[in-house]
Amino acid sequence: MTMQTEADMIRAYQQARSIDAADAALVLLCIGETASVLVSGEAGASPGVRILPFGAGAIASPPFSHDPPTPFELENAIAVIEDELMPLPKTLPSPAALVVAGEPVRPLVQLIGGRESASSVTREAVENLFQELATISASGHAGSSGMPTARHFAGMLLILREFMHHLGFATANLAPALYPRDLAMR
Repeated sequence: MTMQTEADMIRAYQQARSIDAADAALVLLCIGETASVLVSGEAGASPGVRILPFGAGAIASPPFSHDPPTPFELENAIAVIEDELMPLPKTLPSPAALVVAGEPVRPLVQLIGGRESASSVTREAVENLFQELATISASGHAGSSGMPTARHFAGMLLILREFMHHLGFATANLAPALYPRDLAMR
């Protein structure tokens, strides 16, 4: 990550804090293409920045190569994400608000929230959509569900699910248009 990128992420975090959690701990997650960026901190303290070595297009090796991903690809990706998330509870503020940022995650939040204006999702709703994806994955075709099954969509859904599940976030709030480009896609 370049210094400019880190500075941009801290600005995005500060903007999210001013909108969503001015007096509380905040965790900002930006799911990128090959990596995700996590910025977290308590009110009044300097935030910490972490790069997570997975993104919507590159979670595991090999990355998803099917639309929808196969059950094996999903299980492999879950294992990779879990391994990276396990040490995080010791370093993240708790309790904290979770904010997900970036334009690529907006359609996911809108689908999970059930409407175009959705700006937050629950862990239960994320889990339900993931279970639908797992069912589609096991059948090997999208069928008539209407749910997007592209590997990038599946990657974002999986990352958000694992993040909320393993780090104990009951809700995630969308912070649209925090910055003009998806910094984590670099």
